[in-house]
Amino acid sequence: MEKLELKITFKPNKSQYYKSAVKLAEKIGYEKKNDLTICTVDRLLLEKDIQEIYSLCGIVGRWKESRLYLDGNEISFRRLQRELTGLDCYYGYLKTVIQPLYCRQRKDYLGWGCHHLTEIKRHYGCGILNPSEPFWFELGYFVDDERWQINKADIKQFLKREAELKRLNLCPLFSLDKVFAEVNKLPDYIDLSKSEWHIVYDTDAGGEGRAVKVWPVEERY
Repeated sequence: MEKLELKITFKPNKSQYYKSAVKLAEKIGYEKKNDLTICTVDRLLLEKDIQEIYSLCGIVGRWKESRLYLDGNEISFRRLQRELTGLDCYYGYLKTVIQPLYCRQRKDYLGWGCHHLTEIKRHYGCGILNPSEPFWFELGYFVDDERWQINKADIKQFLKREAELKRLNLCPLFSLDKVFAEVNKLPDYIDLSKSEWHIVYDTDAGGEGRAVKVWPVEERY
């Protein structure tokens, strides 16, 4: 389990929300150093009271003399929310009614088992076409004229990097092994002799163009 420490500091001021901030700090737990109120929050407390902690950060984050520190580094409230995506999402899971559907990309699409993994698409009918977010079948190479090898190693590497950047391992439900298990369910290669797939050519190369990737004939992957 990844360690995590959030420190929230603020001073008395004339804001109409100052008393609310003090009440939240009292509930979370704090210490005083002169006129400075300091709340130190570990991962377990974040998992338990993340919404109240967000409320406090949302109030004091706009004050000039307040500071937020994540693992010793000063951070803005907006950046903090991005860094704690995994924990915040887990809170949503705990509050949802149909929990088995919560982590799916959509109700009818599993995705990679976490709906925050979006940089590589698993399902053709899920999401908007975006050249910077390829489908799994675009990551590969031609073995010969009739086979397109799926590069599962690259897919796993990119999904791992996305999970790390979004700190998804802060979610107690997230498992990179489960994500990799979904990648392993993909075919090892695509048989181009079948009519389900066609070859995409780079027409900028001149003439008939160079074969660069494959694409499904029907939008069903």
